[in-house]
Amino acid sequence: MACMKVIFLQDVHGVARKGDVKEVADGYARNFLFPQNAATPATRDALRALEEEKRVIEKRAVEDLEQIERLAETLDGYEIEIVAKASPSGTLYASVTPQRIAEELKKKGFAVPPDGVVVTDHPEPIKEEGEYAAVVNLDHGLEAEIKVIVRGSQ
Repeated sequence: MACMKVIFLQDVHGVARKGDVKEVADGYARNFLFPQNAATPATRDALRALEEEKRVIEKRAVEDLEQIERLAETLDGYEIEIVAKASPSGTLYASVTPQRIAEELKKKGFAVPPDGVVVTDHPEPIKEEGEYAAVVNLDHGLEAEIKVIVRGSQ
């Protein structure tokens, strides 16, 4: 059985992941992988291009990690004030959710994922004025602790 070396252009379940270089049967490559644009022959030029692409992706990942680390450092200890309509007793008419906190942070120039905010000392949406601790979960497993100050307005 003749084999040929191919570069996978996409994940093929149970065979290889995108970017892998593997030897496969000639027939499998010609009859399935090539027509599906799932792989390309592993020529010298194609291998060189793959290595360059991997270097670019790695460089981008390092830059992204550095950017997220800077964001985490800046956010750590940050205090954000949210003003919401409240009754005279201090009960909010509309609760402050983690998504609302993320939106307010975005308005202040912090790009945080909308589902990345967790109020640590208050499991439900905030319905009363006060100070609350929250954690912002960022990419690469990084997180920053912030303080959320909720003030009511009539």
